[in-house]
Amino acid sequence: MFGKFSLSCENGAIDDGAGRSYKMWLVLAYLLYHRDRPVKQEELYRLLWQESDDREDPQNAFRAIMHRVRTTLSRLHADGRSMIKTDRSGYFWSPEYPVELDIDRFDALCASAVKEEDEEERLEQYLEALALYQGDFLSRLSSESWVMPLTQYYRERYLALVHAALVLLQDAGRCQDTIDLCRRALETDPYDEQLYLTLMKMLLETGDHEAVVAVYNAVSKLYANQFGVLPCDEIRAIYYTAIRTVNETAIPMETLQEQIREPVAQSGAMVCEYDFFRTVCQSTARLIERSGAAVHLLLISVVSDPKAPLSRRSLELTMTNLKEQIRRNLRRGDVVSQCSPSQYVVLLPMANYENSCMVCQRLIHAFFRTYPHSPARLEYAVQALEVEESFFRRTPEAAKE
Repeated sequence: MFGKFSLSCENGAIDDGAGRSYKMWLVLAYLLYHRDRPVKQEELYRLLWQESDDREDPQNAFRAIMHRVRTTLSRLHADGRSMIKTDRSGYFWSPEYPVELDIDRFDALCASAVKEEDEEERLEQYLEALALYQGDFLSRLSSESWVMPLTQYYRERYLALVHAALVLLQDAGRCQDTIDLCRRALETDPYDEQLYLTLMKMLLETGDHEAVVAVYNAVSKLYANQFGVLPCDEIRAIYYTAIRTVNETAIPMETLQEQIREPVAQSGAMVCEYDFFRTVCQSTARLIERSGAAVHLLLISVVSDPKAPLSRRSLELTMTNLKEQIRRNLRRGDVVSQCSPSQYVVLLPMANYENSCMVCQRLIHAFFRTYPHSPARLEYAVQALEVEESFFRRTPEAAKE
């Protein structure tokens, strides 16, 4: 029941693959999950059809579904039609055909591992349980009301098991197994910061610095797009360690120039990740501490009508289109980054407040000229880049130092 729903025995296997009846598999899964009791016909009616569904003849429709269930089971076993029994109490899985569910085995291994004192044996039980988790509980039936709480229950239990196993794997020095488990677990929870931290630590320990950089780039982009935040300081520290050690030997100036040169010279603004954007702003603030040059930040926000909010897909499409308009309509010396799921921030060097406002208005006009039917509304804010005030309070002697 983890991932796709399937049944197997020595004679073969069946599963809820494409082209099969959804309702048939829904009934079969429900009867197997509740195989310890009879399920009344009325309960199955409620399972199959909501009260709002207009069924002229639900009894015949139900019979057709049950016929399909038994026919499918007969492909698994010669006596498959007798696997589901019925009497006055309802429908039930025949006790003549004992069944072991992966979720029951998972629960048993979890309970056994908690009591196991030997760490090596406990770890093996953890790993055996984790191997059973091939995806969310009845993933193809995930919209069913009785499935949703079980999906959440087993997902939380799986992730707790992952973190417990990771501690033991690291203590045992099993770096590659730790890396593999982190990557598998991130498919279930792609927002777990601790998993990224452990993964990057192990990759750094194995010397795969390029993989560390790749993981960081992926997580920083994900967090910026979804939450408008940066990864934690520990993750960023591992990233900086990795990029400092990519070049393990001394390199000549010509090679260095090749590495830092922009691969393809493009017109328009430079688009970068938010973490790099912050570094650019900090560097720029240092440059203008003495010169007093005008540098402004623009914050452009996608706003939707509270009465008709943008869907997630509409917001993502608007942000993609807006990024291209910003890039194309700004100078090569300008820098832009996405700082939240609905906002872009732009650094405009050598631009005063009035010119910066004019730039924002031009960008908005360009966007709606290209996408006149967009349901989004764009707003902007302009502010001078702040310079560290403590610099100006230092004494001349301290400044010289």
